[in-house]
Amino acid sequence: AVVSTQSTGISNTNKINKDIYLIMEVVAGCFSVCGSIHEDIGESNQDGFILDELFFGAIDGHGSNGEIVTKHIAGNLSTIIVEELGKMGEKISNENDNILQEKDRDKIHQAVEKSVEIIENEVCKDMKYENSGAAVCFGFFVRNHTLALAAIGDCSVILGRLNESSEIEGSSLLSSHRISNEIEKDRIEKAGGKFSSEYVVHPLYEEKVISTTRSVGDFDMKQPHFGIICTPELHFLRIHENDRFLIFATDGLLDFTSKEKVIEKTWELIKKNPTNSTETANQKCKKL
Repeated sequence: AVVSTQSTGISNTNKINKDIYLIMEVVAGCFSVCGSIHEDIGESNQDGFILDELFFGAIDGHGSNGEIVTKHIAGNLSTIIVEELGKMGEKISNENDNILQEKDRDKIHQAVEKSVEIIENEVCKDMKYENSGAAVCFGFFVRNHTLALAAIGDCSVILGRLNESSEIEGSSLLSSHRISNEIEKDRIEKAGGKFSSEYVVHPLYEEKVISTTRSVGDFDMKQPHFGIICTPELHFLRIHENDRFLIFATDGLLDFTSKEKVIEKTWELIKKNPTNSTETANQKCKKL
């Protein structure tokens, strides 16, 4: 998913907080296709995306029924988050238009964690999906020019921002939850989990492995001493005037193409034909 923003003076209401007005144009596009290796052996596309008003994300399913887990997340996550925020009582504060209050950050964090927990329980209660799951990254506007971003697993959120020389620069806003992440590796070891190379290994069945240290689903790998969790990592982003786009991507893109190349190509596509509609944004995602 690629989200492009620019100041326009146009106001759009936000279903997360009805009192917030975004003085910018937000255009998002999505595209997902089965990788050639999986396609050649007849496997279905297990990746997907979220595009619901001002809520965006990318989902990377895995396992024998990964595509079903992906569809469940895509169809329910944004609605559940809105519902959980509504249960928090007070609406998000408007005391200072430039600063998201700490109490609001905590409220959003709790709502996102609870929402992921609900999705996790719904997936894991069906035993036929015990060896299936998904990594996911997503973001949504919570107030004027402020995004809440979250990741579970090895999907990535990349920001494209112009520097002082008007050159585009990219930065990853959330961690990749893999064994290559030393913090995650240490957490898995302390929980008593085992790993081999870049995989977390089931302690009783060595043929069962998972490449992410966090996921939604994967019931058979979620015993307390395995270390695999569904806890999302959150980041809050205040949109800067030099911000040009956000990319929500699965490892199917970033394991085979460098972040720098993705940033370069995305900016090239946006400059060549400015994104002014979802249809155009979808086409850019397909070209990328």
